[in-house]
Amino acid sequence: MVQSKRTCLTLKPVATTLKRKRDDVDEFVRQFKPRMAEPERRGVKRSAECFDQELHRLEKRMRATVPTAEEAIAFLLPHITQMRQMYNAERARAATLEANNIVIRRSCLHLLREKKRLESELEMTNYRLSLSGPKPYDAWPTI
Repeated sequence: MVQSKRTCLTLKPVATTLKRKRDDVDEFVRQFKPRMAEPERRGVKRSAECFDQELHRLEKRMRATVPTAEEAIAFLLPHITQMRQMYNAERARAATLEANNIVIRRSCLHLLREKKRLESELEMTNYRLSLSGPKPYDAWPTI
């Protein structure tokens, strides 16, 4: 059965709104609040498939209906707060790593200077040893 995209001329088109009909938005908003209360797992990344599934579900839902502003914010808010926490944690970690890098760099430069000094001292010691060793012109004493 093929359906035409033209509207039926005999019936009057019904005025519709793009807003979703929902009796109680607060009830819908409440269902997202327990997600924020879940304990955060550290060091465990979500798989890409899980993220793709969630995006696909959201995309299907957006195609089906147009959410109200409250519903959109209720859906996005937990993700935004989690991203903000991750961002702050990574900034703190980056600051710690930067401080560690400064300490490592200073100690590396100090050790390189020490190595250069020791190599110079070793060359000088080898030179003095070669001066105090047997001399080729001492084969026939001139006394």
